[in-house]
Amino acid sequence: MEGSALIGVANAAGTVDILAKPMPVTEEFVTAAKEEPRSPEMRFRFANRCVQNACKQWNGKGCGVIDMVMDFISIEEKIQRLPACGIRKYCRWYLQNGPNACTACQYVITDNAPEKQE
Repeated sequence: MEGSALIGVANAAGTVDILAKPMPVTEEFVTAAKEEPRSPEMRFRFANRCVQNACKQWNGKGCGVIDMVMDFISIEEKIQRLPACGIRKYCRWYLQNGPNACTACQYVITDNAPEKQE
């Protein structure tokens, strides 16, 4: 979505490589990203500002997505050292869960539906 920021790229392992510096999503990016058959949401991770109550994921206290993801991450997976991240200072997930949210971030791909077979 134009106005968002590109914060990561999905890799072959099915996780997301987080960019150290987010890139603005421009009209040109959106046009180019739609040229490939797979949806941009299958290939990239995006961020936008948190709209709290205007979002269906808001649970009244915070983002429900990070709460669900945190339930699936084992203690062993929680990171010892924070990766470079260009949105941490205003990241809703980080504000809610601190450094452990950074571990969860790599597992979230917006569109992880199986690819359609042509």
